[in-house]
This record gives sequence, structure tokens and C-alpha cells, in this order.
Amino acid sequence: MAIESVGGSILSKIAELLVEPTIRQFRYMFCFNNFVQEFNEQKKNLALTLDRLQNAVEVAERNAEEIEKDVNKWLEDAKNEIEGVNRLENEKGKNSKCFNWCPNWIPQFKLSKALAKKIETLKKLEENRP
Repeated sequence: MAIESVGGSILSKIAELLVEPTIRQFRYMFCFNNFVQEFNEQKKNLALTLDRLQNAVEVAERNAEEIEKDVNKWLEDAKNEIEGVNRLENEKGKNSKCFNWCPNWIPQFKLSKALAKKIETLKKLEENRP
């Protein structure tokens, strides 16, 4: 009986370690449009936050107030990320279909993976804004 429970727990752990990464990889291939939509939303949110903070900094500078270093660093990081987003935008806009009717899976997979990483980066950047 003890051996069966140990064997069952080992099998469940193996299944857990194998199934989740496999599902994630398939998700990159088959949920491309979801990644694109979420990427566009995150890009828009970051751009709005950047504009709002940039306007607040300009007002503070006109009032001769000192701008803190973390605010300037966040603005610089956000601008750099927006530039990186523009490169992905160009990649996303390319025609990724073979024979104009079926998706070209390898570039779509790579782009989905890159979009997922960029989405996480944009989320972290927006959460850490001053």
C-alpha cells in the first residue's frame, strides 16, 4: 500500500512537471491572437502612464521643483521599452503566412514567445512606476 501511494505521488509530480510546460508551449502556437491583443493593451496602458507622468514632470520642472532620480529612471526605462515594443510591432505586422492561407508556425511561435516576455516586462514596469 505504501508503495502504491509513493508511486502515485511520483507519477502525479512527473505529470505536473511535464504537462504544464507542454501546455504553455502549445499556447504560444495556438493563442497567437490573444498574445497580440494583450500586448496591444499593455502597450497602450504603458504609453498612457508614460504620458501622464511626463506631463506631471514637465509641470514640476516649470514650478522649479526637483525631480527625483527614480522618476527619471522610470521614464527612461519606459521610453526604452516603448522603443522595444515598436520593434515587435514591426515584426508582428509582417505577413507570417505561407502560401497566403496557412500560418507559418515557427515564426508565429517565436513571436508569441517574445510577446509573452514583453507583456510581462511591461506589466512589471507599470506596477513599479513611482
